[in-house]
Amino acid sequence: MRPILMVLASAAILAAQGAKVPVKVTGESHKLVLFSDGTIGGWGDMRDGQLGPKAAIPNTSFNSTVFVPIAIPGKAVDIAAGGRTSYALLDNGTVVAFGGGLEGQLGCGERCLAGSETPAEVRGLRISVVKGGFRGWQ
Repeated sequence: MRPILMVLASAAILAAQGAKVPVKVTGESHKLVLFSDGTIGGWGDMRDGQLGPKAAIPNTSFNSTVFVPIAIPGKAVDIAAGGRTSYALLDNGTVVAFGGGLEGQLGCGERCLAGSETPAEVRGLRISVVKGGFRGWQ
């Protein structure tokens, strides 16, 4: 069976068993996974909080070697992992960011330049979410 067909078949089996079905995996030094139920998690580099609060993550040398669920303030419909920062688009159109912020990548002003382990809303960004994806941003 071709690899993509194997993934789709596996996802269908997991869904039938009531398990969480991964719908997207993204990232380089850290990985994020979006599940069909709108929850997210990840593993890998966690030194800047890009996997959530560091104190709760089993790690060695600033890396989580196991999957870590990430608490977000809503249901995610999309995710992105950039460098040492993570992003989630929520079903209400808000985007939350967490992780490193020294270069303004969290979009929450001066208050979070040092970074944030807690997902914070990217101020001034609202995305129109429609079933099956997003339509645009404001």
